[in-house]
Amino acid sequence: AEAARKWGHPFFLRFNWEMNGFWFPWSEGVNGNKRGEFVAAWRHVHDIFAAAGATNATWVWCPNIDPDNIFLDLAEQYPGDAYVDWTCLDGYNWGTNPVRPARWMTFDQLYSSTYHRIVDTIAPSKPMVIGEVGSTEYGGSKAAWIQEMLEDVPTKYPAIRGLLWFNRHAE
Repeated sequence: AEAARKWGHPFFLRFNWEMNGFWFPWSEGVNGNKRGEFVAAWRHVHDIFAAAGATNATWVWCPNIDPDNIFLDLAEQYPGDAYVDWTCLDGYNWGTNPVRPARWMTFDQLYSSTYHRIVDTIAPSKPMVIGEVGSTEYGGSKAAWIQEMLEDVPTKYPAIRGLLWFNRHAE
């Protein structure tokens, strides 16, 4: 927090992302973390930044997409409007990739339900960014997937103000 304040430039802080899943040590139900501890930790760190005068941090709350509604309840993971500046979503089309076999899904199939849960009920006044998005080429046309996503975002997802494509060459 002190270093952020001294640096002085604005930045987005996507703190403890994808907390609604089970693959990071900060998620509830992992490492003995109990219900309510994620929100308490978020607020604690946020308050440290506020006390240090690090007002240049923009707090980005970023769960993973949950089209099948299998992860932790998003409303219980939300620290509150006073502690969050932007919302965010991470998610990938894994297609039929043998490393992580699933099914080919469009951006809309992946993002729509979680997006609406956030913008319709949890944080309707907050802008959103897509923190991580990508698609495999297994099971469909990656180029067509990207084109459709770029057509859908401005029309179907008006809260989304930015998008970061996650590109990784798997060997």
